[in-house]
Amino acid sequence: FKVVKRPEAVVHISGPVRRPGTYQYRPGMRIRDLLSVAEGLLPDAQVFWKRAEIYRTGADKREQLITFNLKAVLDGEEDANIQLKPGDRVVIYREEEVRAPLTVTASGALQRPGTYKLTAGMTVKDLLMAAGGLREDAYSKRAELWRRTDGYLRQIITLNLDEILRDGKHDVPLQPFDELRVYRPDEISVPPSVVVRGCVQMPGTYEYAVGMHLSDLLAAAGGILPNAYRKRADLIRYDEGEERVLYSVDIERVLAHDPSHDLELQPRDELIVYSDEEVRTPHIVQIQGAVQRPGSYPRPMNMRVSDLLFQAGGLLPNAYTERAFLIRQHPNGVSKLVVINLDRAQAGDP
Repeated sequence: FKVVKRPEAVVHISGPVRRPGTYQYRPGMRIRDLLSVAEGLLPDAQVFWKRAEIYRTGADKREQLITFNLKAVLDGEEDANIQLKPGDRVVIYREEEVRAPLTVTASGALQRPGTYKLTAGMTVKDLLMAAGGLREDAYSKRAELWRRTDGYLRQIITLNLDEILRDGKHDVPLQPFDELRVYRPDEISVPPSVVVRGCVQMPGTYEYAVGMHLSDLLAAAGGILPNAYRKRADLIRYDEGEERVLYSVDIERVLAHDPSHDLELQPRDELIVYSDEEVRTPHIVQIQGAVQRPGSYPRPMNMRVSDLLFQAGGLLPNAYTERAFLIRQHPNGVSKLVVINLDRAQAGDP
């Protein structure tokens, strides 16, 4: 049998440090250790000492916000030097970023749309309450949270306000300058956007900007992870006939802004970045999209699409079953896009 190397656990740091970015996590790693790996703070930066933040994804996939006093960490106070966990994102601010009150905005079909002060632990539900709640004409099944990233693009997080208001399980902690957009039914439309999935720091949907390239999308997503496969990624694009077309690019050449690989994006483009394990291990398959448990799974002999769907917990109720796409990678590096009817696949059609 073949022993597969476990994917590296990572942590991320941004703000006025000498080397912001993503680093390998080490057991027992604390804030001061990460600052040391990032070569410390910039000497001329006016750092805001009283508050820095850790964004942590819990076991329930919800993001948690943890604050700490940066000066206390550097002064050696062990209680302030919080132990990190894999996937943590540490954010350090400059004085000018927090001199004015940190705010969040709520717009659209609300009783009191406007800009509100961001308080500790504030969530989307709290912002909805501060804005007086939804108007009668609000469409509550789909709202959007527009979030700043390290680059100039913004991440678009789709929300179901019914679920958030009902039990809070799907509530989302807010970050500085988040913008919640609540629409009326007649205003519902999907804004131009692009998607990045796989081995990046912050996979998800991002706003599309005219003239943006693959390198811009990777920057908005926080960059690739250390275990990303750099020799190829796949860009899926809709052509004029609404058929999906696959383009393969070299990630290293994308990051070097090689125009033959750092392609200009179009709305609805989807970039898939693979890990070393996914590309170099032929016994792993991956499933994404409208299934109960998207992710990577071992591939036994004679495995079929129906078997993979079963391992992933089955389709979600809103899954489109008439057409799905299988990206098959061959040993010579060539990928083939195969169209599958999921109804027939689940019925055992080979």
